[in-house]
Amino acid sequence: MADRVLPTGTVTFLFSDMEGSTRLVQDLGPAAFTEILERHNAVLREAFARHGATERGTQGDSFLVMFPEAPPAVAAAADAQRALAGTDWPADATVRVRMGLHTGVARLGGDDYVGLDVHRAARIAALGHGGQVLLSDTTRALTELDLPPGVTMRHLGSQVLRGLDRPEQLHQLVIDGLAADFPPLVIAQGTPGNLPSRLTTFIGRERELEALERALDGAPLVTLTGPGGTGKTRLAMELAMRRATDFPDGAWLVRLDGVDDPALVPDAIAAALGILESPGTTPLQRIRGFLGNRSVLLLLDNFEHLLDAAPIVGELVEAEPGVRVMVTSRAPLRLRIEQDFPVSPLQPGEAIDLFVVRGRHARPGFELTDENRAAIEEICRRLDGLPLGIELAASRIGLLPPEVIAGQLTHRLDLPGVAPRDLPARQRTLTLTVAWSYGLLDAPARRLLERLSVFAGGFRLAEIEAVAGPADELGAEPIDALAALVEQSLVDPVPGPDVPRYRLLETIQWFARERLIATGDAALTGERHARAYLALAEQAASHMPGRHQVPWLNRMTIDHDNIRAAFAWAIEQGDAEVAHRLLAASWRFWQFRGHVTEGRTRASSVLAMPEGDVTTAWRMRGLEAAGGLDWWAGDIPAADAHYEQALVVARAIDDPRGIADALYNLIHTKFQVDPARIDVLRTEAAALYHDVGDPLALARLEWTRAWQLTFSGQPDEARRISEHAIGEFEAAEDDFYLALASGAIAGLAMMERDIPTAVRYGLRSVAANRAIGDLASITLFLRSAVGLFMVAGEVEAAATVLGAFEAHCRRYGIKPPLDAAQFLGLGGPTDDLVAVLAEPKLHAAHAHGEAMTTDAVLEYLFEQAAALAPEPLRP
Repeated sequence: MADRVLPTGTVTFLFSDMEGSTRLVQDLGPAAFTEILERHNAVLREAFARHGATERGTQGDSFLVMFPEAPPAVAAAADAQRALAGTDWPADATVRVRMGLHTGVARLGGDDYVGLDVHRAARIAALGHGGQVLLSDTTRALTELDLPPGVTMRHLGSQVLRGLDRPEQLHQLVIDGLAADFPPLVIAQGTPGNLPSRLTTFIGRERELEALERALDGAPLVTLTGPGGTGKTRLAMELAMRRATDFPDGAWLVRLDGVDDPALVPDAIAAALGILESPGTTPLQRIRGFLGNRSVLLLLDNFEHLLDAAPIVGELVEAEPGVRVMVTSRAPLRLRIEQDFPVSPLQPGEAIDLFVVRGRHARPGFELTDENRAAIEEICRRLDGLPLGIELAASRIGLLPPEVIAGQLTHRLDLPGVAPRDLPARQRTLTLTVAWSYGLLDAPARRLLERLSVFAGGFRLAEIEAVAGPADELGAEPIDALAALVEQSLVDPVPGPDVPRYRLLETIQWFARERLIATGDAALTGERHARAYLALAEQAASHMPGRHQVPWLNRMTIDHDNIRAAFAWAIEQGDAEVAHRLLAASWRFWQFRGHVTEGRTRASSVLAMPEGDVTTAWRMRGLEAAGGLDWWAGDIPAADAHYEQALVVARAIDDPRGIADALYNLIHTKFQVDPARIDVLRTEAAALYHDVGDPLALARLEWTRAWQLTFSGQPDEARRISEHAIGEFEAAEDDFYLALASGAIAGLAMMERDIPTAVRYGLRSVAANRAIGDLASITLFLRSAVGLFMVAGEVEAAATVLGAFEAHCRRYGIKPPLDAAQFLGLGGPTDDLVAVLAEPKLHAAHAHGEAMTTDAVLEYLFEQAAALAPEPLRP
């Protein structure tokens, strides 16, 4: 290695870094890794020195070296990778090193480099994988005519480097004898929002990106228009990723392909932003309240079937100056403030690059050659440069050579009758491209693709099998037909926390849906879909409420769009049984996850079905569910009416368990509606629960006496019942009622102004609520905590929690069924707080609480409670 005199002027920086070094230390131990590191350093130094490098130094397993010219740097990188691949490593370890090269200006500040160019090489290397050599476009331009033997280059497209504004065109060295195909480049995350990670390299469209960026800077609303498959979503997503750091409050993707009603567009936006329901306010009002004084970028994807909602978007944009909106749609929104941005097909060179890059996913090592260039050009020409069509065709490279694909397209794209002749030519081309891929499927895969079109927002294998029908009807096992669809890129695997899930691209789903209708199987497939999600909902409901309900709440959350689709099918088809059973199975999910307002709307539609006005068990359970949702919305008269109706049906069908449940529910509403009936209701319910042999229900029933005794001035007996109930509920792993019983004791302590006891039992209550994901009960707990802090003299804490309580009520559609503060003698202190909230310090605390997440306000409670009780409990 040359003497360490750092060069200045134009130099080529080479940054290298060992992949997975931490794992090697853990797996092999420090001694073995030290030997590996010494050999790694020796191999690299020898390769770099042969080509005249100057070493700035090492840091751990990373090198930064400089070359006076670019070609020697490329040669050194290639030699180093070959030497690393040929080294025998201690303990048979696998050592892979990623490298990044960039040519720029080297400036010294003191005894080290300053400026962006030295960092650019490190950022480029960080995007790569072990064994991969990445080059900036500057280095590529200086070396492509002077490459060492056995080395070529591959263009990887444009990427934004972490912390640097200007995107970089990146290239990869392809070194004979070494691996040439690597996963997509590693893209750093970290900005607010919900944009997905890049799963594939972005190809071309740099001029369109620059023009789109100018359009977004000049107009608050930009609509990317064009037929399906032109790459509108991918282009908008790329710009959103590049500009995300310009919006401190995040860049947010709102997928609208699962929304079938323009009136639900605000709901979809609110859901993407994490703004949930609130009684008395519209979704648009809640969105505006959230976006006020925020800097946000929204991407509304697939708007073409929801154009009647365009005025909503316009109102939102005009009212919030910090909001920028991009929309993808096949047609413009026709708004005054809108900038229409037509998305054109790819240029010929870009289309070929896309085909080759995507073709490598189907056949590793696939390259553009003199022999296949004409066929690939013909494929791209026949597909008019439409990215989706090109990707579909490229996915066949693993099965067919380009010449055969080109021939198939030439013959099949002109088939009559596949698409309406009055559609634009490019849209007909894309439709026919999908039809061509569809035509290559065997009969079972075709049938499955058609039937998958009924799903909304993705699906699992279990539901695929239910919707597909038996193997003898489908013609194959569903898993085999699914594998064929995934292989041909007609079905996409969806990464996420759930078990493997899949989804259809929108264009393919539209095509498949039309085919399903044409076959006459739409009604049967819709019924199978509805019954599959009814089965899921009923399975989830069997775990609610309970200690092990959180995984089932998560499952229901992931498939909420499919549950909604099942409701829509049942109501449209007049299948009252399925609709009522869905209602009965879903209501606890809506309660726990803060969808009470939506649940009440669904309940109203279901109970109004003419076919549902019958005396059946499922009608009884539907009425019970409606009453439960009314209860958590604080509408006691409505809950009481639904429970009374459920009791009438239960008696008519002589269902002892149903009668007992209706009586139990009525006990809760009669606290306010008709207290004199409570003892009669409890006595009859106890006899029935005893007859059906349900000790847990008896324990729950007995516990209801605690609140009744509390409010009638018998706190000692109420405490005895609650303490006994805690033991029973703990033994039964019934955390929902464990929280209620603990909360009752906390309430009794608050009445007696025993702050430490109230804190200990109150935190035990909310810890149980948190463990089972019960947002509704947590919300109600916050109301009691406000009174507790006021009694304890912690006015600022009370103001903070009051803000959180009010925000949670709006967010989750919750309203206290009983005013516990008044019953517990805390109404006065709470009124005192409201009277002084305008004071600047308390006003700021209240606003801080309003902005808190559920986890944040609970952590705040635990911290504040530490000063009020000797041993506060935490979850």
